[in-house]
Amino acid sequence: MNDPIARLRELTTSVAALSEQAGLPEAAKRLCAERDADGPPATTVVVVGETKRGKSSLINALVGRPGLLPVEADIATAVHITVRHASEEGAWAHLVDGSEPLDIGVAGIPAYASADGNPGNAKGVRSVTVGLDSGLLSRGLDLVDTPGVAGLEAGHTEITLAALAMADALLLVVDASAPLTAAELRFLARATERVEYVAVVLTKTDVHPGWASVAEANRELLRLHAPRFAGAPVVPVSSRLKAEADLAMAEGEADIAEQLHRESGFDRLERLLADDVIGRAERLRAVNLTRLILTVLDRIDHTLSARLAAAAGDPSGGLGAERRRYEELTRLSARWRQDLAAGFQKIGVDLQSEIARHLQELSGRCERIIVQAAPELLETMPRELGDAVDGRWADLNTFVRTSAEEVVAEILLREDAQIDIDDLPMPGRLRRLPQVTADEPQPPGEDGFGDLLSAGWPVLGVFMASSTLLSSVLGPLGPAAALVVSSAMLRHRYNELTRVRTQREARLFAKERLELIRREMTAQLSKHVIDLRRRLEGEIATRLDSRRRRLQADLESASSRPDAAATEELRGRTRELAAHAGRLKAALG
Repeated sequence: MNDPIARLRELTTSVAALSEQAGLPEAAKRLCAERDADGPPATTVVVVGETKRGKSSLINALVGRPGLLPVEADIATAVHITVRHASEEGAWAHLVDGSEPLDIGVAGIPAYASADGNPGNAKGVRSVTVGLDSGLLSRGLDLVDTPGVAGLEAGHTEITLAALAMADALLLVVDASAPLTAAELRFLARATERVEYVAVVLTKTDVHPGWASVAEANRELLRLHAPRFAGAPVVPVSSRLKAEADLAMAEGEADIAEQLHRESGFDRLERLLADDVIGRAERLRAVNLTRLILTVLDRIDHTLSARLAAAAGDPSGGLGAERRRYEELTRLSARWRQDLAAGFQKIGVDLQSEIARHLQELSGRCERIIVQAAPELLETMPRELGDAVDGRWADLNTFVRTSAEEVVAEILLREDAQIDIDDLPMPGRLRRLPQVTADEPQPPGEDGFGDLLSAGWPVLGVFMASSTLLSSVLGPLGPAAALVVSSAMLRHRYNELTRVRTQREARLFAKERLELIRREMTAQLSKHVIDLRRRLEGEIATRLDSRRRRLQADLESASSRPDAAATEELRGRTRELAAHAGRLKAALG
């Protein structure tokens, strides 16, 4: 049998039977479902990542529709949303009770698919489908937006993992504020049990100028901690620049649109989707099934090895190692709460230093803008400051999350240390920084008339002196010439006073807003650290108790000794099939 696809179906059947023999019926059921599934007409790419990483903005940019999926800072995706090609635009909500899909229209997406519009999924929505006439989608591509895996609602990780059952390929979205976190690497390992093709998309490159070093750090982290993905493409993009490129094209500015599209990084991402994913859809599905087979075989091998270790009383495996871990936990149990308190006390101190550093950098950025003294300074500066604050807030959230993950990992001895830590949404007062308004109090005499008088008095003296001098030279034309010279001097003097006044107002604005930012960041993030410590204290206690109970169950099950010869035979068959699967995967390319 030379057909790789036919050989793959035969192998799937064999591994499913082996799973049943090894006592893993759910794995057997999953393999048979994958084997018998009819391939979808379109290639499905699932977009995953933590909250606020820019997943929805990325999909909006790919299909050329800013605002299609909600991206506001206080709205999070709560169910998965499939965006596919359709001749007529529309949106439908699929309910958990299996009833007819609801026609909600594109405008109704936030009300059914977001945590803000549908808190706690009170409307019983399983998923949302959006139909759109888009050039990229018309090539046979479905894009699936998923909830953030550290989302605002419990269970988001499971919703996202369930969405991956339909995936032909996966885009892991991370932003350019910081390298991949430990939680993202752990999720990647879980998410790719049956998905072979992964690309990492680095978003918000326009907000974070150091994105290139973050991209390189991500490649190194993948090489060290997820070597299977060491060769995965890392694609830096800016959804904002892509939206500007689409707008320029719509306005007939083709050259500008082409340049912005290239700078956005979406040209590379679109080629990658076309060549590596859409163009290889059938092969990807076959390779994905092979990936699932290898995952199941690894699980079978682990299960059988543990049984053999228990049967032989092997102190280096199974229960012996677990007993040693339990003894270590017993020694640590008296002090883990103190370790947690000390770790979070350090996080609190370091957080204040991080806030001060970010504020110093923001202050420097404001001063550089002020020194330029552009005419539109008072209009552009609040927007520049708002964009910068968004990036800094993400950086500080990342600092708190990664620091807390490290504390938890140390306490749990880096075993079973995966605890989802939510980012703190940006408070409303930081999302809506007050603007410079014309009626803000100004020092007396600082209005335009005062500037004109201040500029006019010195120039009046120049006019009188130059008029007398020029009259002696030019006769009757002297006063007119003097007036021209004096007018130019007056205009220059007035412009200079206006520039100084604008800079003064801008510095006052920056000082007041930076103080507001400092107060809000300090208060909200400090409270977040306190609340996080309390939540993690309960989570850790639960994990430790669960680990003790699991050990007790293992000790009790050790009394039933399996047939070592039969188990060894099954393990040999498992490894034989794993070698066969590896050869088949290589043949599929």
